[in-house]
Amino acid sequence: MEKNITTLQAGLKWGAYLGIALIFFDLLLYLAGFKSPSESNAIQFLVYPIMFALIYLAVNDYKNGNEGFLSLGEAISSAIYTGLVAAAISIVYSFIFIYIIDPGFMEEVKAVSKEAAMSRGNMSEDDYEKIEGLMNFFVSPYFLMIMTLIIYTITALISGLIAGLILRTKEAN
Repeated sequence: MEKNITTLQAGLKWGAYLGIALIFFDLLLYLAGFKSPSESNAIQFLVYPIMFALIYLAVNDYKNGNEGFLSLGEAISSAIYTGLVAAAISIVYSFIFIYIIDPGFMEEVKAVSKEAAMSRGNMSEDDYEKIEGLMNFFVSPYFLMIMTLIIYTITALISGLIAGLILRTKEAN
C-alpha cells in the first residue's frame, strides 16, 4: 500500500491552517474588546472547539491520503504535529501582539496579577516585593511561550485520540 501523505505533511498543512485561524480568532476578540487580562470571557474558550475541529480535519485528511486507512497512533501523530505547528505560529503571533500590536498588554497582566494577590488580604506590599521576580516570570512572554506549547500539545493529544477513535480503520492484509 502506498501512502500519499505522511502524518507530518498533514500536521504541517493543518497546523498552519489552525495557527492562522487562531490568530484571526484572537484578533477578532481583541478588536471586539473581549480580550482583557482583567477578566475571563466565556467566548475565549471557543478556541478549543476550533482546535478540535481543525485537528479532526487534519486526521481525516491523513486518513483520506492513506487510502482510507488510519491507526490510532497515526491519528495521534498527525494531531500532535498539527498542534506543534499551530503552537509555533501562535507563539510568533503572541510576541508580535505583545511587542507591537499592544505593548501595554503584559503590563496590564502584571498589574491585574498584583491586584489579585494583594486583594486576597494575606499579602502585604513587602511580601509582594519579595516574590515579584517569580510573579514576573509567570506573566512573562517566555512563560506564555512555554504554556502555549504545553497546552496546544495536550489539546492536540486529546483531540487526536478522540478523532482517532472515531476515524480509525484497519488495513487490509
